[in-house]
Amino acid sequence: MRIDSGAAARTDRLGEFCRQLDRTDIRIVFCKRFDGKSGNWNLTRHMHDVVELIYFLNGDVEISTTEAHSSAGDYDVIVYPRGMYHSEKLQGRGSHDIFCVWADLGPLQVPGMIWVQDDRGLPVKWLLEHMHAEYTSDQPEPALIQHYAKAAIILIARKALGGNVSDGQISSRPFERAVRFMHDHLAEPLTVDGLAKAVSVSSSYLSRIFRQKVGVPPGIYLRSIRIETARAMLSYGTRTIEEIAGLIGFSSPKYFSHAFRKETGMTPSEWRRRSLRSEVTDRE
Repeated sequence: MRIDSGAAARTDRLGEFCRQLDRTDIRIVFCKRFDGKSGNWNLTRHMHDVVELIYFLNGDVEISTTEAHSSAGDYDVIVYPRGMYHSEKLQGRGSHDIFCVWADLGPLQVPGMIWVQDDRGLPVKWLLEHMHAEYTSDQPEPALIQHYAKAAIILIARKALGGNVSDGQISSRPFERAVRFMHDHLAEPLTVDGLAKAVSVSSSYLSRIFRQKVGVPPGIYLRSIRIETARAMLSYGTRTIEEIAGLIGFSSPKYFSHAFRKETGMTPSEWRRRSLRSEVTDRE
């Protein structure tokens, strides 16, 4: 069996962090859910003497810190270390609904801003919802709040140690996984929602990183991959246009021809004839 030393090192770091967390009495000093209309937003550059965790339930927000300039949206979790200056700028007209938590982690240190994504809003969101309900109840139980908080912190740490610590750029992993999935499932009727589910992110987040990485939404990028594949098949293969249309995921040859002409300025038949003429000329 081949041991991945990088994975082993991450496991060791996570184990040590969990042991330290288990020995630490953390204190939640602020826990609130609010939206873009709330006066709780501080949109000026500021910092805290505790760790701040923001869970974005919906809405796009532009983030600036001393380390990074990025954006966050549905199911994103941002953690600011104690003493880090940062600011948020609300984008669009969404509700910008968030959970905001301030936590005193005692001797535990957060080395830099952390950005991770919850798995389609499941584990971390559930923990924060229950922690918030307990924190705002008539008789909150500090031990229960601490248990919820520690569980959420461990999940975030596990994702961060898996490679999602922000370095000033949106993580490329979901983008790379999505592009690879497109190539592997080219003949299938892919949708943005289906693609986002396949790579475990929200559709709004996937659309945002595609615009940041390549300047177009996932659907347009998928079409460009299909047309590029069609060019190669038309130039070097003997398959019919109808066969090619089906192999690259177009529902009909007519729709394929329309999309191909829009992308290249030629019909598939014209492209094939030009390619064949070029091949004959090269041989001569």
